[in-house]
Amino acid sequence: MPGRRQPLGRGQYALNLCREDVFEYLRGEIVGLVQRYEIDYLKWDMNRDLCHVVHDRKPAAHRMTLATYRLFDAVREACPELEIESCSSGGARADFGIMTRADRIWASDNHDPQDRQLIQQGFNLFLPPEVVGSHIGSERSEVTGRSQPMAYRAGTALFGHLGIEAAPRELGEDPHGLLAWTLDTYRQHRHWMHDGRTLYLDTVDPEIVARLCLSADGSRGLLSVARLEGGRSAVPAPLRIASLDPSSEYVVRLLHPETHTFMKSRSSFQRGEPLNVSGELLVHVGVQLPVLRPQSLALVELLRTEA
Repeated sequence: MPGRRQPLGRGQYALNLCREDVFEYLRGEIVGLVQRYEIDYLKWDMNRDLCHVVHDRKPAAHRMTLATYRLFDAVREACPELEIESCSSGGARADFGIMTRADRIWASDNHDPQDRQLIQQGFNLFLPPEVVGSHIGSERSEVTGRSQPMAYRAGTALFGHLGIEAAPRELGEDPHGLLAWTLDTYRQHRHWMHDGRTLYLDTVDPEIVARLCLSADGSRGLLSVARLEGGRSAVPAPLRIASLDPSSEYVVRLLHPETHTFMKSRSSFQRGEPLNVSGELLVHVGVQLPVLRPQSLALVELLRTEA
């Protein structure tokens, strides 16, 4: 803006894509690098706030957005096989417009599952989970400083576009082999998980995040129930599972019951034995889950049986 000093952000200026010479320079450099080095994947990140967004003495934030889309399109046209990931903070472009151009959205550098439960819940109100990067991070989060067990980290990451964001030596102890199980489960079931529906269920306890991934035909589902912090009652209320068919029968099974062994007394279901129950009961009464410690989760598999 004339007469005003442009502030630096992280020691950087933002380039004005409204200028045709700037646009053509970036298009040529990016396409040239991708083609010269046969690059398959590009993370489009811009952790720089836009300040004094003015071009030709007129506000230009919207024109910068359109120019960003145009630059994506130009790179796509020249490099159709290139996979592009848009970072959520990349010019605030985690939106429907960028999703017609990018293959994937990076939600946050924060891998801590305690925060990721709510980050992913917010993202999934607008974007399908299969395009939202969700990674298993190191045992100790670099962002929050918290240390979380593999069960919590892997179970949280399972429902997005799964990846690993840590060196193997930083992943921490895994006494139950949950990392290998999570990767194998994701490979086996992502076809129906990514083609299905994601629902966040109503819970009595505000510290519970209950997420149901249901296949398109409703024949199978995977339920995640995460406890963020301590609850007001010692025993959680039964969780009612909406969107199931009340007229059908289901086999319901708690996965990895060995991670919930601190309870003095457990039902057969809480010990991992399959539960045969009607959809009507699951919808209107619910299922009694094990007591969860703060910052932990339970995974439940649901299979509809043939009539």
